Amino acid sequence: MSVGRLLEEGHYTRQKLNEEVSRKFLQTYLEMLDFSHLFFTQKDVDELTAKYGTSMAGDVLLGNLKPAFDIYALRHGQKMRRKPINSGAVGSATSSYRNI
Repeated sequence: MSVGRLLEEGHYTRQKLNEEVSRKFLQTYLEMLDFSHLFFTQKDVDELTAKYGTSMAGDVLLGNLKPAFDIYALRHGQKMRRKPINSGAVGSATSSYRNI
């Protein structure tokens, strides 16, 4: 049984995994990977939202981890390219995940 099915059938809320849940999954995952908003730009967030924003729950249901790995790889690449000296150094490069 996949994690998605366990969430749908075993979690106390018995919430169906749909597009709304997909957006919440993505928002939460992005926050977890970049809680200080130092690495993903708004462009990154917009592209990830367009690509995975409505399908993340379906991937969870199918046990498909590729989107999570792809997003993590992007974050790791951004981290390697952007080694900010301090939090003031990123300026407009930060983004808000609340717009997902």
